[in-house]
Amino acid sequence: MNRYTPIIEGKSSISVLESLVLGGIEQSVLIRGESINNPIILFLHGGPGNAQIGWAPKFQSYLEKNFVVVNWDQRGSGLSYFEGIPEETMNINQFIQDAYELTMYLLNKFNKNKIFVVGHSWGTIIGMSLIQKYPELFHAYFGVGQGVDFHRGERLSYQFTLEYAKNHQVIEAIQELSEIGAPPYEDMFKGLFTQRKWLNQFGGVVAKDSDFFSKIIKIIQERPEYLEEDIERLQNGNSFSIKSMWAQVLTVNFLLQIKEVNIPVYFFMGEYDYNTPNKLVEEFYTSLVAPYKEKIEFKGLAHCIPFEDPKLFSDTLYQLSQRYINY
Repeated sequence: MNRYTPIIEGKSSISVLESLVLGGIEQSVLIRGESINNPIILFLHGGPGNAQIGWAPKFQSYLEKNFVVVNWDQRGSGLSYFEGIPEETMNINQFIQDAYELTMYLLNKFNKNKIFVVGHSWGTIIGMSLIQKYPELFHAYFGVGQGVDFHRGERLSYQFTLEYAKNHQVIEAIQELSEIGAPPYEDMFKGLFTQRKWLNQFGGVVAKDSDFFSKIIKIIQERPEYLEEDIERLQNGNSFSIKSMWAQVLTVNFLLQIKEVNIPVYFFMGEYDYNTPNKLVEEFYTSLVAPYKEKIEFKGLAHCIPFEDPKLFSDTLYQLSQRYINY
């Protein structure tokens, strides 16, 4: 059985799952849209390692009407994971280079001058760095669950989770969170897993559906982009990516590292997002110099806006994109 993506009907539609060599290794890219004439969105997934080719299209049918949507399983994750990836290539600069090469491929393939880029969570590290380095390639940047100062963000996220547990007398959560202590965690995997588990239960990741991530496996099994064995591959890639990259993630502090960009920037902020706390996004928004910047709050949502309310996300993106497109 082969992996494939369902065909989108229409003379000018596109629906392809392909492998490209980016940064010297083969990586998987999914391109879907109702018209190749529509603007392109490059979606940079979260994590590191939270690849989404196998499930994100379930939530992207609205986007596909107005954009050519590009999902990329980044180096070391999902379909782009394989044993033997040199661990020294798992570094932020290499991911930025991979994203640049993918951007150039898309511009050439579709004969475009510029594309849009959406960064989600970890993907905002790549996205902000990419637009700072290559502003001429992009119409605008959309940061969803924007990372800012990851070391401080982890501490704020932990504090929120522990306070919520105490305020609501969730004894098991209080015990487990007290046991791991505040970050940086002595046991990184155990600390991250425990804190994120309870943050998710308390609505700081997906506001209205704490079972969201357990449903992803079912979505993957119902779609043809990943095969059954790719579920284990996805999980192995996620573990490998976190192990390889998390120490680097904690060194990112855009308040110090990025003072100015030369394209319009939009920050999409979920009201209840405590995965990448809004307090830090507000600080970054205030300090960042850009030709245009705007922060947009999504009431009732948390960290996963594109998947919590796909239509609202798509409508917002479409309305904003019209400022930059001349048909």
